[in-house]
Amino acid sequence: MSRGRVLLFLSLVAFGALLLAAGCLVLPGQRQAATGSQAPATSAPLTVSAMPKATRTATAPVALPSPTPTATPAATSTPTPTMTPTPTPILPPLQRILLLGTDERGESSGGVWLTDAILVVTVDAENKRIGMLGIPRDLWVSPPTMWEMRINQVDYLGDQHDYPGGGAALLADTLKETFGLEIDHYVRFKQQGFVQAIDVMGGITVTLHCPLQEFAPADPGSDKQYKELYLDAGPQWLDGETALKFVTYRYRFGDWGRAKRQQLLLLALRDQALQLDIITRIPVLWSIVKDSIQSDLTLLDWVRLAHFAMQIDPKDIHGRVIDETMTEDYVTEKSGLALAGDMDAIAEAIETLFDVEPADEFYDQSEHCPPIWPSPTPTATPLM
Repeated sequence: MSRGRVLLFLSLVAFGALLLAAGCLVLPGQRQAATGSQAPATSAPLTVSAMPKATRTATAPVALPSPTPTATPAATSTPTPTMTPTPTPILPPLQRILLLGTDERGESSGGVWLTDAILVVTVDAENKRIGMLGIPRDLWVSPPTMWEMRINQVDYLGDQHDYPGGGAALLADTLKETFGLEIDHYVRFKQQGFVQAIDVMGGITVTLHCPLQEFAPADPGSDKQYKELYLDAGPQWLDGETALKFVTYRYRFGDWGRAKRQQLLLLALRDQALQLDIITRIPVLWSIVKDSIQSDLTLLDWVRLAHFAMQIDPKDIHGRVIDETMTEDYVTEKSGLALAGDMDAIAEAIETLFDVEPADEFYDQSEHCPPIWPSPTPTATPLM
């Protein structure tokens, strides 16, 4: 494979990997109205000029002279050309990328959307490791220049109130003031295209240490109160629809369980991408991804990140979630339910992100698998 095709592949793998974080998106019917203005959201691409930028080091292109045919005497041997090694793409020593998954669905959502997937990915290039921190959507925060609200409202309201840099910049500033997290870049996903992208890739295989049983509200008109997702332990192949359920259903294990599964899906996608078996699907995958993502990362940034991610040992990928041990229920002034964060506990979780076991081991609950309620119906296909 030529270097050009390799770089294209790696950059699109990065797009695909991050697209799967959109699995955090809430399903239709689970969205709530955001507080404040409800004017239709702009459809223009978001520019986060106010967000801090990581230092970028680019390799200047080398201009090659046009070759001129020259006759070579028969007695003179042609020297063997020497290939110059291509330098490894350079990343800043440390950067944090904010992944935002929205439930924006155009006119069907009335122009109002929430950011129900918030994941901070720390890329520690200096120490060759990656950390993922999931932030619950109901965390109660105080964004700069605004009132108190759930964190999943910040992105939308930042756009609506013309915050410098838009909603992603407001959310980044909120994380900085609340947790001291410096955000360097952002990626925002829409629910659109998620199922198609998974199907174009041929589905995704996740390995579960325990059987999974989760629920979501039943569809309108159903005679049941809930719909169920059941997966056996072991390797499970998911098509696009099942993958969406895997990363959105939350009525049994809440936002914390959902956030863990989102990270597991990202790990599974990385493993699949390493097999280099999706090259033929790149044109279709790209056509889906490009309409479902907004970011301030450049193509060169994507290539560098993908190159780095492909080289990381799985034991150096760590994941944490701000979970029930770091939060407590909070009743708002309008009698709504939210989560109040234990700032000391959250600060410790951020500080020790790389001290916990690798992500796949961190989520291993096989010693204490939750009980399965009666009559589970397998949804996915177990791999033999």
